[in-house]
Amino acid sequence: MPLPIAFFSDQHMLPGLHVALLSLLEALDDPDREAVSIYLFLDNVPSEETRRLRETASLARHKRFELSVSEFSPKAPEGAVGLHGNATVYGRLRLPELLPNAVRCLYLDSDLVIHRDVREVFDHFDGEHILLVDGAGTREYALERDLFAKAGLSLQGPVFNSGVMGIDLALWRSTDVAGKCADTARVYGQELLSADQALLNIVLSDAFKALGDAYNTQLFPWAPPVDHLERRIYHFVGSPKPWDPFGAWFSSHYRLWWPIYKRTAIGHRSPLRYATRGRTLSIARQIVRSAVRKFRRG
Repeated sequence: MPLPIAFFSDQHMLPGLHVALLSLLEALDDPDREAVSIYLFLDNVPSEETRRLRETASLARHKRFELSVSEFSPKAPEGAVGLHGNATVYGRLRLPELLPNAVRCLYLDSDLVIHRDVREVFDHFDGEHILLVDGAGTREYALERDLFAKAGLSLQGPVFNSGVMGIDLALWRSTDVAGKCADTARVYGQELLSADQALLNIVLSDAFKALGDAYNTQLFPWAPPVDHLERRIYHFVGSPKPWDPFGAWFSSHYRLWWPIYKRTAIGHRSPLRYATRGRTLSIARQIVRSAVRKFRRG
């Protein structure tokens, strides 16, 4: 049975999604492993753009995969805020409903460059942990450290990034994670600075297994560029993303992302075609901050 892999995207994330999709397929390097079923849940994306995503997938010849594209507009849980005013990130909370016949799945953000076979994640499910993720340090250094303390979590405990998640859907359903997320959002929803990621860290604080940063190597815009690709999943965290306005100047990782983008079905277009005024305004401070840090680093 094909292994289910899910993405959620809206219009402004499409350049990233094309790169994540193509790099994922090209990295399926073990011909003896299972095929994959890739589910794209798209929020108000025109049919012409859907066709181009299929064209990008078709570039990965001789790979065993199925591609399903669905229109889906996520909503934030009652009381919760979106990320930069966007609720798309909450879509992953609905995967147990959207994939009713699946027992396990892999969720992936759209801001990834994938340079290892993601099917390896499925080897780590153990029937005990709801999530397989990257451990990203301890709560005392997290953006929501005050919120975690308010929720009664030890600041010495681990925190995870939700950009790459193996999800045991059966365990999620049987332990009513959806209900717990809804209850938590009603209490702390206005304080979720990283939206669903903070919510999941509160609800599943002791129900995840850390796989290590090879499965989610976080690249901040101002960090030194990657000179040599390793067997990793690279994750563009923070803003600007390489395809955002000013990303070509103020993201150190534009040169990692751009060559793959050029090979996609939309690679002949400027990625700025997909920029939205709302997102650009919402990340303006982060763009300036990244520019300052990059110039200071020289």
